[in-house]
Amino acid sequence: MQLFGDNGIVTQSQNATYMQSVAALEEYLNSYYIGHYEEMNKNENKITELQNYSESSNWIYSPRRNGYGACDYVVDENGRAYYLVNKSALPEDIRSQIKGGDTEGKTYREYTLLEDVYGVTSDLKVYYCKNNVIIDNFEVKEYPKEQYIILDYFILDLKNKQIQTYWNDMELED
Repeated sequence: MQLFGDNGIVTQSQNATYMQSVAALEEYLNSYYIGHYEEMNKNENKITELQNYSESSNWIYSPRRNGYGACDYVVDENGRAYYLVNKSALPEDIRSQIKGGDTEGKTYREYTLLEDVYGVTSDLKVYYCKNNVIIDNFEVKEYPKEQYIILDYFILDLKNKQIQTYWNDMELED
């Protein structure tokens, strides 16, 4: 008897589910933004507009609103901003379509680890991070834990003793 997990079918199925969640969330955020465009200030980036709009203001985790500093985004040690989705604050119709990324009771520190979180770029592109797996633009990028550690947008290669960044347009750079 062969188990699905033995040949990677379970992992592929799980990744497909996360990719579907990324697509659903991205479509939802963009549709919402377009639907409320006339009511927004139009002088900020899209994600800031959503944060400043009363109905969607809690959809993105805000350290400031949770007693951690003065920013509405998570900041890494290099000053890069991460807009991370607060899944528990999303409307039920989209929350029920998203696998993982549960945020109920999550602390600032837990958000900064980028473990089981959905992130959003300033132009409302969605990505997902979990267990050394980054799902971005329908592409699954897995990094074996024995060789790599993912810290924010840095990929530490333990075997080759190198640091790579996963940054500009979310592409892997040397």
